[in-house]
Amino acid sequence: FGTNNSSVVRLFRFIGGRFVDQGLLLDRHAGLLPIAKFAVGDFNADGTMDLIVASGWADPWNSYPARARYFQQLPRGGALQERVAQEVALPGLNAVVGMTAVDMDGDGRLDLIYSWPGLWGGSDGRLLILKQLQNGSFEKSSELFAQLDADVDGFSAGPKVLDFDG
Repeated sequence: FGTNNSSVVRLFRFIGGRFVDQGLLLDRHAGLLPIAKFAVGDFNADGTMDLIVASGWADPWNSYPARARYFQQLPRGGALQERVAQEVALPGLNAVVGMTAVDMDGDGRLDLIYSWPGLWGGSDGRLLILKQLQNGSFEKSSELFAQLDADVDGFSAGPKVLDFDG
């Protein structure tokens, strides 16, 4: 998997001791300007890893609202297939600089924590949560990190989650 300045996403698999290009997953016409971050996890609890790819465009006029595309892997390591009915809206944002998947509320479903950059005019970077619902869709959760200023000199921190105490 990789991104470059022309905003394409290619999928690579590790086969026979080397990475093999499996082809283009998203091209520059995908509507994600530019592609910035991704989260990997078993979002539909079928035992295979799925992928959410988010846009990373940032502008103060919110001309290009941030959004993400959701891909589910077919069983037994099959191809990634876009879940057409599920384009994940990222409420209140116009850029994503970091994203990670974790079960924030202990319901057994992966949620998304994502960050956006501090922008012109004094807006601060934030960490926000999208809660995965029982039907597999996502909705903005209450801002658990509302009091956490994730902005560092106009840039936002990228979230990572680790369980240090088991």
